[in-house]
Amino acid sequence: MGYQYTTGKVAASVTFLEPDLREELKKKAEDMGYAIRFIDRHLMDRDEISVREKEEQLEWLRDSEIILTSRGRFVDQTSQNLRWAADTYAGIDVYFPREDGSSIMPHSGVMLTNSSGAYGPTISEHIIMVLLMLWRRQWDYNRCQQEHSWGPRVEMKSIMGSDFVVLGTGNIGTTFAKKAKALGAGRIMGVSRSGKERCPGVYDEMHTFRELKDVIGQGDAVVMSLPGTEETAGMVDSTILSAMKDSAVLVNVGRGSSVVQKDLVEALEKGRIWGAALDVMENEPLPEDDPLWTMKNCIVTPHVAGNMTLRYTRELIIGQFCRNLDHYRKGEKLDHLIDLGLGY
Repeated sequence: MGYQYTTGKVAASVTFLEPDLREELKKKAEDMGYAIRFIDRHLMDRDEISVREKEEQLEWLRDSEIILTSRGRFVDQTSQNLRWAADTYAGIDVYFPREDGSSIMPHSGVMLTNSSGAYGPTISEHIIMVLLMLWRRQWDYNRCQQEHSWGPRVEMKSIMGSDFVVLGTGNIGTTFAKKAKALGAGRIMGVSRSGKERCPGVYDEMHTFRELKDVIGQGDAVVMSLPGTEETAGMVDSTILSAMKDSAVLVNVGRGSSVVQKDLVEALEKGRIWGAALDVMENEPLPEDDPLWTMKNCIVTPHVAGNMTLRYTRELIIGQFCRNLDHYRKGEKLDHLIDLGLGY
């Protein structure tokens, strides 16, 4: 027996979804007995949509028992009818209660799922890209190209034989670890909240967050893919950075809040670590006058390692949602169900 339906309506507000993927989603939802409507945030913000059309969109949101959303968009426009919010992102910090205790959720009984598992392929490739850019000194050769200079030969490093500390061993960290192993990496040490090995054969060692200071100095690179929670906020500070090898690099594709940015800037300036690659920052967008922009040993990207920028990711997300919709219809437990108390 399935969950008790309220309206059978689904609202979908999804970024970068091609017409064929929209049609696939619509057909599969309708085949399961649901009515689906796409809520376009760009149209809702423009004058060319009439007041009547906007009200129709808002009425559909209020009637919906399911919303497929990106970063919580339009969830605050839903009502007591909502039973399940499915987010296309892996990070769910936007759903955490605000300082005044309020939430974007219309009531406490809404189930929340994320799209964990869809971002491993694209973000792991980003990690490998920036690691190679740092270790193969690509910034030097970018400058040479701009100057039309043939340039020097410089000492390089390799993934092959290098040891890694993977801080955050969910789908993203583990997908990277598998690919690093395939490229000949040395030891791969996983660090997580529990320290438990979920994927046998991937990590050579597993450690808890409490052991981070002791293990981080063993890595030639530290790869961070942590969720944004109270426990991970400011986890990598001056103390942890000082425990790293001065020849090591730090890659962060998780949450900017997990690194104390001023401490990282100081570590880079004083040569306490060799380099960094950041796709996430404490404050986004990164302010124009931030010193990270001009550091030659730091690669900055504007939160694009995942972010649904790859069609394959979007296909995975739609596939996950449709499988979960079938679970929901049958009253089965949803995949990627989030415990907001834990933050993941």
